[in-house]
Amino acid sequence: MVTRRFYIATFILFLAFYLHGQYEPLQTLYAKNPMFINPANTGVEGKGSIFVWHRSQWLQFTGAPTTEMLSFEYPLEKSAFGANVFYDSNGPQSLTNAAGYYSYMFNLSGELYMSLGLNGGIRYLSYDPSKIRIKDPGETYLEEAKKITYFNAGAGVTLFTDKWFIGLSSPNITPEKRVGSSSNYTTVYSPLVYLNGGANFPLSYNVYLQPSLLLRYGQSLPFAAELGFYMRFHDKFSAGLSYRLNAAFSFMLGATIADKFRIGYAFDLDTHPIRKYNYGSHEIFFKYSFETRQGNIRFQSPRFF
Repeated sequence: MVTRRFYIATFILFLAFYLHGQYEPLQTLYAKNPMFINPANTGVEGKGSIFVWHRSQWLQFTGAPTTEMLSFEYPLEKSAFGANVFYDSNGPQSLTNAAGYYSYMFNLSGELYMSLGLNGGIRYLSYDPSKIRIKDPGETYLEEAKKITYFNAGAGVTLFTDKWFIGLSSPNITPEKRVGSSSNYTTVYSPLVYLNGGANFPLSYNVYLQPSLLLRYGQSLPFAAELGFYMRFHDKFSAGLSYRLNAAFSFMLGATIADKFRIGYAFDLDTHPIRKYNYGSHEIFFKYSFETRQGNIRFQSPRFF
């Protein structure tokens, strides 16, 4: 009993820091909607698309984060446009984000390309103390409901060929507003920086190995690293395994239907003791791709996404 209480108390302390820090939704399937972490990846597939995604984190744990996302992108010959809306609920706090995306591509030499991207939009942060369950009447907490609206912007760059890519980005280079202990809010400048890369290795006819690496740094967050390996079969099926440093192992599956519809699923198995008290984290996505106007098809990067 003492051990169980220790784990629960430790997790609650961890969750307090996590609620402060997870102001960008966590995605295991980030490669399926790459413009979200790097606006330079808008239109990277060379096709228009509609992307729907859901994540349930720490299933069956009361107040755990859940996120829904809807994205749209439309590439032209050298530029591309996109839009993204997500809703992230994290216990008593929720965040709604609506943003636009733009990228422009340059041919540096031969098959080497560079894409630059920008994103900007509005965020609505809400804090509802009625969702807090108080066990002891003497416990103190922020009792005042709060609603905050502010502007968010980011930028990124990606270099790629038909065999590899590498990108550097920050989706939130503007100051963030957080719920604080004052009557209004606190303003924090703590941009997240992502470094993401991958390669495309043909193993046999229509069978590819696709390793990838994602590094994330933020002043108010611990350093994060994620190493993944994807196998793609005949452009129809994919399976992958990734490891998030000091956090989780992830298992991923995907399928393409009629060359236009793509579905996928990911399961995160925590590596810390809290895994005993939840049923893991689950993600699912649906993506519809379509051709844009003839003559305006940009160079397609390799199928990492």
